[in-house]
Amino acid sequence: MRSLGGLEGTLMILDPALDLVAAARKSGRAAAPELTPERAKEELLTRAVRFLPLLENLPHRLDQISADLESGRFTINTRMVSEASDRRFIRGVVQLGVGSLLSFAGFILALRAVAHVFRDSLP
Repeated sequence: MRSLGGLEGTLMILDPALDLVAAARKSGRAAAPELTPERAKEELLTRAVRFLPLLENLPHRLDQISADLESGRFTINTRMVSEASDRRFIRGVVQLGVGSLLSFAGFILALRAVAHVFRDSLP
């Protein structure tokens, strides 16, 4: 509620004639024009029926999870970098690191070669 109050205060500074409630109602009607209380009830019932098989297996799964926890067999498999953007970022960092190491090694070799040339040319 505090954030809505802050938003309303900011909007009142920008446009004193703005009615936030009326604007929200208008946006809501535009987003879901056919949504009525009967339609909402029907949609909720349809979704609840779809979740019934999951709810039927839930007690068994909870018992299995608690038994695994009790016996110390409970494990969770997670993938550290499941997002493609994360993999791209890590790949880029590794490529930069490898490129930097190769560049540094080439620089050291070039310095050694220059030192070798000048050492041979000195009297």
